[in-house]
Amino acid sequence: MTTSSRLSRHLDWAASQLHECRLCPRNCRVNRARGEKGWCGAGDRAGMFMEYVHFAEEPDLVPSHTIFLTGCNLRCAFCHTARERESNAVEYLTSDRLSSIIDRGRREGARNVNFLGGEPTVSLSALLPVLDEVEDLPTIVWNSNM
Repeated sequence: MTTSSRLSRHLDWAASQLHECRLCPRNCRVNRARGEKGWCGAGDRAGMFMEYVHFAEEPDLVPSHTIFLTGCNLRCAFCHTARERESNAVEYLTSDRLSSIIDRGRREGARNVNFLGGEPTVSLSALLPVLDEVEDLPTIVWNSNM
């Protein structure tokens, strides 16, 4: 089974979440498909504010290509990425851009792509269609606040 066919089973579900968002326990139910932003600040596109190959993760993951997604369902006082996540320096991910990022990470030795943020779960509906179009995905690490 290809990665694409595995993801495609979930694309309808992902799209439905954009119409009445319940991706986190806040259940804000906004219509992100119409451009509304959830309590988390996420909209209808997967946004990234920083990425790099990281050598200080758990030993089984290193080196890990870390992609910081926008949107978070928490407001932690100690968050070290809050300023960057809420800045205007957001880049929206397309399949071409994500493929380019993944290719560069592989050249730098990355063993996986590690999505975090914020809280990556709030970006799931917007990110799945992008991932569905990327060929030859590496192992994906979903680094959540669960």
